[in-house]
Amino acid sequence: MLLNHLRSLGFHIEDSEVFTSLLAAKQYILNQSLRPYLVLDDEAIEDFDGVPTDHPNCVLLALAPKKFNFENMNYAFQLLQSGAQLIAVHKGRYYKTEEGLALGPGPFVTALEYACNIQAHVIGKPNETFFELVKNDISSNKRIEYFMIGDDIYDDIDGSQKAGCKGILVKTGKYRCDDEKKIQQPPYAVVDSIHQAIDLIINS
Repeated sequence: MLLNHLRSLGFHIEDSEVFTSLLAAKQYILNQSLRPYLVLDDEAIEDFDGVPTDHPNCVLLALAPKKFNFENMNYAFQLLQSGAQLIAVHKGRYYKTEEGLALGPGPFVTALEYACNIQAHVIGKPNETFFELVKNDISSNKRIEYFMIGDDIYDDIDGSQKAGCKGILVKTGKYRCDDEKKIQQPPYAVVDSIHQAIDLIINS
């Protein structure tokens, strides 16, 4: 679905060029021989075909608005109380919809952390390890410069810059006025569009 969307926007991109936090989460679960209770959208669950989910010993939570109800969250809570591991695909605070900003998975991850007095293992943004995985997947050439283009000042820009990337904040999507002032290390650049971001990278 993601690849099709990117291609519909005009990007010439191959399957191997997409690295998502969902794929990283799946790899982590397989490496740890975990059996997840999946709090994911139906489209995302397709990525976990073949992963055993009987008798869950971990809870995997991502952006899944239709799944964030009391029944599912309480079942996740009970699993965690019994010793299951809490894994967050990412911990985004909010995201942009046609109706405006909406709660991301972060608040629900935090609710489970609070209720169970535990800390989630965060796979994706803003985890520095995620950005390092992406950098290593691109190249082992340490002289390459890495740029992160994003509209989230915390997860995209702050997270990537802590991993040694240059963060370019785009004033689209979830961007809000003065977001660039909300983190300790200011963005490498703030631009109005992704086109300006690309021009900036090419001419840097």
